Amino acid sequence: MCLGATARAENEAARRQYNAAVENRKRNWMQQLSVQNLKNVQYEVNMDRSNVAMASVQSELQRKKIQNRRDAELKYEQAYDEVLKNSKYEKLLTGGATGQSVGLLALNEERRQGFALAEQNASLRSAEMAMGNSMEETRLKALSNINVIASKTPTPVMTPTLAPQPIGIGKDLELGIPSYNWA
Repeated sequence: MCLGATARAENEAARRQYNAAVENRKRNWMQQLSVQNLKNVQYEVNMDRSNVAMASVQSELQRKKIQNRRDAELKYEQAYDEVLKNSKYEKLLTGGATGQSVGLLALNEERRQGFALAEQNASLRSAEMAMGNSMEETRLKALSNINVIASKTPTPVMTPTLAPQPIGIGKDLELGIPSYNWA
């Protein structure tokens, strides 16, 4: 084999090796892209699930808060009706009683009703504060979950960097240079 044939053979072997390496990198890159896409889809699914869970918990807490308010209003109305029905003040007035003691009795009944209302309002506010704290705790847990989900999402896959093609020695350089016959 002459020197030119040896150089061509080495050049051809280097090109085959280069093309095989390029194909291998391409396959690896496509595989990494498909894994990245699957992880991105899983990220979106997990985010949606987290948001739905947070929304359902918060709507349930809002529903409980509204129900507590309705219950408190009903209790207030019942207490007010009971005061009106069992009022000694009304009985004394309809019986013809007069004087300062009758007025004090009326004030005492109003005071008792006010204490009951204040106690009920305090328990309602306490329940609302507890629900507000629970809602904030739920929101913070959801944000923490979102951060965990986001931290597990890998960084985007970079395109492979290819090495320059080998340039051989001899006639077949594929440079587009016209050949001349000097004979």
